[in-house]
Amino acid sequence: MKKIFNTKTSKGLLNLATFSVFLCMLAFTAAAYHRAFIDGTLTPIIKWGFAYNMLCLAFVFEVTTFLLLFWLIMKRRKEKAVEYQQMIINK
Repeated sequence: MKKIFNTKTSKGLLNLATFSVFLCMLAFTAAAYHRAFIDGTLTPIIKWGFAYNMLCLAFVFEVTTFLLLFWLIMKRRKEKAVEYQQMIINK
């Protein structure tokens, strides 16, 4: 598990982003349907657009999470490039 989500590599960060996107979508979809089952019908979901709102919220969280992790990947790659340049200069 530690190897899959290794935050020191770009692939690990991408795996983490994909997993977090999946969890956000699952959580907000579950919240929408849980609300429907509490009310006893799917009418409130359709009428109030609760599921739609939850899915939109999930999308916002997913995009935010993905952009944050993408930024971390780019930052890490830049740091690696600088380290590589320093290594070449010091030779």
